[in-house]
Amino acid sequence: ILQFLHDRGVTGKASEDWRPTTGGHKYVIASQFTSALNSLEDVLNKKGIQTAKVTGEVSGRARTEQIRAFDDDADGPRVMLLNTAAGGVSIDLDTYCDEMLIMDETFIDDDQVQLKARIDNRKGEVRPRMYYYIRTLGTIEEAIAKSNVDQSNLSSDLLDRRRGAEVALRI
Repeated sequence: ILQFLHDRGVTGKASEDWRPTTGGHKYVIASQFTSALNSLEDVLNKKGIQTAKVTGEVSGRARTEQIRAFDDDADGPRVMLLNTAAGGVSIDLDTYCDEMLIMDETFIDDDQVQLKARIDNRKGEVRPRMYYYIRTLGTIEEAIAKSNVDQSNLSSDLLDRRRGAEVALRI
């Protein structure tokens, strides 16, 4: 994660020389585990990297302020730490963010779809988005990823493709 942020010039307070005119210089790091986000926050803050955070521990006015600082303020925190469940609905983080790093996945593909939708061009300026997953081969992470791909494909077969009815009958 530190290398990911270093490669993108995240070293503390933003400066005018690297900031694009729109989008592309802030990053969301997501996990379903608040404890992992809290630990990462400690590491990043010790390195001088300012963060915003939305987890189940952050509620009400503080949650709104964290989102505003990240999404409305070009000079605000360049890293948003986002809990998959707490950040799953009704949050737009796409003003300055084009990339999301997902530390882990839930067993439900729709959770991942909702999570990725936080930076999906809803404010009208269409730009490419990149999503990166941290996965370790030969672990439960690989099995979860495969399960989510299967769920996504099944949903697509049932809801999006013309042959959806035929697929449902085979099941």
